[in-house]
Amino acid sequence: MANQNFVVKNGLTVGNTAVINLSGAWVGANTGLVGATGPQGATGPTGPAGPTGTAATRTRVTSNYTATSNQQIIADTSTGAFTITLPGTPATGNVVRITDGYDWTANNLTVARNGSTIETASENLVLNIKGVTVELIYDGGTWQVTATVGGVGATGPTGPSGPSGPTGATGLTGPSGPTGPSGATGITGPSGPSGPTGATGLTGPTGPTGPSGLTGPTGATGLTGPSGPTGSAGATGVTGPTGATGIGAEGINPFLLMGA
Repeated sequence: MANQNFVVKNGLTVGNTAVINLSGAWVGANTGLVGATGPQGATGPTGPAGPTGTAATRTRVTSNYTATSNQQIIADTSTGAFTITLPGTPATGNVVRITDGYDWTANNLTVARNGSTIETASENLVLNIKGVTVELIYDGGTWQVTATVGGVGATGPTGPSGPSGPTGATGLTGPSGPTGPSGATGITGPSGPSGPTGATGLTGPTGPTGPSGLTGPTGATGLTGPSGPTGSAGATGVTGPTGATGIGAEGINPFLLMGA
């Protein structure tokens, strides 16, 4: 029989068996046709926040001490070397972190394995490096050791190379150390030659003349200058004509009057 397309409607019956009733509900066998996946339901409400964790505390010890799981210890060997003993029945994932509180180079710190192995070895761990934080993590079979070192000391002389031992298992990667300080800024290089001077730009148009300012007050009169030199005498004028002789009255002789 060739493949044919069928339109499935409510009330579908295969043989004498109803598959889809008149309401559209599937009533056939569980192995019947599978309908399309319905839309995803709405996201449920967010659950309540969990309790706030407790900040880790650090215990400072100066003498023999037995550590507990997930404890952070500052081991101060300033008064002499001593031993910290690991937990006796550790569980997978237990951690003990120990930080140098003085100088383990001067006074060593011993970490006693307490029946377990350390890095698969049945030996205690002796810490003799200054400024180190050592983290011991129990992996279910042995205590794995990682270390974070402080400031780097001067490089010692290189000893002779010993024979190569077998390659050990790769240890866990320790946490990254703090970023070192930035180096000093290098010397500034010499200035390059000056580039050629660009062409002079076009002169812009003259702006409008602003209004005249107010006239200032008249200044005081200046001092009178010295008198100039006397000019030379002018030329003598032409003599005018002699006037006519006048006729006077004849005078009386006084001596004649005295003789009378």
